[in-house]
Amino acid sequence: MLPVKKMELLKKSQSSLEFLMLIGVMMLIFVAIIGIFTIRFVEFSQERDRLALRDLGEYIKQELDVAAGAEDGYVRTFMLPANLNGKKYSVKLDIINDEVAELVLQYDDEIYDEVKIISGLINGDLKLGENIIKKVKNIVKINP
Repeated sequence: MLPVKKMELLKKSQSSLEFLMLIGVMMLIFVAIIGIFTIRFVEFSQERDRLALRDLGEYIKQELDVAAGAEDGYVRTFMLPANLNGKKYSVKLDIINDEVAELVLQYDDEIYDEVKIISGLINGDLKLGENIIKKVKNIVKINP
C-alpha cells in the first residue's frame, strides 16, 4: 500500500490535471463562440455594403427615369457620395444602344457589384460628387 503522503500528492496532482483540462475546454468553447460572432459580424457588414450599393443604384436609376419622363428643359443636380459605408466605389454608365444603358456600381475592393438597366436616350458619364442631368431634344444628358 502507498503511504498516505503519496496518496495525498496523487490526489492533488489529479485535481490540478482536471482543473487544467477544464480550463482548456472552456478556452476552446470561448474561441469557438468568438469565431461564430466574428463570422456573423463579417456577414452582416457585407450585407450592409451590398444593400448600400443596391440603394444607390436605385437612387441613380430613379433620377434618370424621372429625367427621361420629363419635358425638354428639365435640369436637376444630384450628389453621389465619395464613399459608401467608408468604402470606395465606382459608378459607370455603359450605353448599350440608343434605347438602353447599363448602370454599373462596384466597390473597388469587393467582387460584387450592382447592375441596373435604364431605358431611354441617355448620354454622358456619372461621377462621384455633383452630377447635373439635363433633358435636351428628348435626350437625357448627364454632366454635359
